[in-house]
Amino acid sequence: MAVLLSYLAEFDRRRLAGAFGQPSLFYYCVKVLGFSEGAAYKRIQAARAVRDFPEIVEELARGRLSFTAVILLSPHLNRDNVGGLLEAARGKTSRELECLIASLAPRPDAPDLLRALPVGGTAPASGEPTPALEFAVGPEVGGGAVAPPAAPVEAPGPEAGRTAPPARFEPRRPEPLSDQRFLFRFTGGRTLREKYDRARALLLGRAAGRGMEGLFEAALDALLEGIDPDRRAKRREARSSTASRVGAVRRAACAPAGRPAGRRVPQAVKDVVWRRDAGRCTFVGPNGERCPESARLEYDHIVPWALGGPSDEPSNLRLACRTHNDLEARRVFGDAAISAAVAEARKARSAKG
Repeated sequence: MAVLLSYLAEFDRRRLAGAFGQPSLFYYCVKVLGFSEGAAYKRIQAARAVRDFPEIVEELARGRLSFTAVILLSPHLNRDNVGGLLEAARGKTSRELECLIASLAPRPDAPDLLRALPVGGTAPASGEPTPALEFAVGPEVGGGAVAPPAAPVEAPGPEAGRTAPPARFEPRRPEPLSDQRFLFRFTGGRTLREKYDRARALLLGRAAGRGMEGLFEAALDALLEGIDPDRRAKRREARSSTASRVGAVRRAACAPAGRPAGRRVPQAVKDVVWRRDAGRCTFVGPNGERCPESARLEYDHIVPWALGGPSDEPSNLRLACRTHNDLEARRVFGDAAISAAVAEARKARSAKG
């Protein structure tokens, strides 16, 4: 990519597109190099950043800066800040880069908004479209606003009865407005609206002045109190002595030697492992880098349970993402055995419906 952008930067500087029968560098990228229009636009944007700030080339060539980082940073670069921004962007993910950009050009908070939306497809018997809800969550500005419903959908045509293939769900990440503020948007159904109204009524006075932000933060706090291993561990520490906190593990250690009675990992042990491994996959690659996955983690037995490894000792457990848990299982038991076990599990799930 560094070589291509250097080539395009020099090509642009010398205005050579005309020599190839093209009116602009954009047409040259699309017609001669075969890029899509979107790819051409991004590469030209990055090439012009390289033209103006040649130090970007070395960062790209050394793998310290990604192409995405160049695209996101280019509108904000100048001769005074280029060194600091390139250093700050090294090794950052797209999400981290978005936060960095938001800190350079912070935007004001968005007002609360609750708007009824029509739902496409066959209308109910009443002839009125069933509204869904779109929430735009930010701090309250002059009180929460409820916007009027969007324009009604047109009556379904003769092809309305056909079932369209389900759209692939693409979760929308919170959009950074600054380095400390984010814009959340999502759409929900009527039952969510009813729960929202009920929770809002119950929270009045306890989250005063915080609008939707206060309500959803309180809701997430309540959810995390039940499912977050860190919070469970802190509660356990607050109400128990050290002896009682580790009592479950000590009782397991005093059990008769031999194969563990069950494969299930006790919740207290899970919490210890989660905190020890910082809620992240523990696999470390040949390059010394630890796997960054922190979602859909599994509790992997270091000595497999099938080979006598205990499920109630934190020292025999570690966090692993599904990919690396499967990789380790295949290393120990072989591809054939694991593939057969996976197929059997799928068959059992299908039989249960």
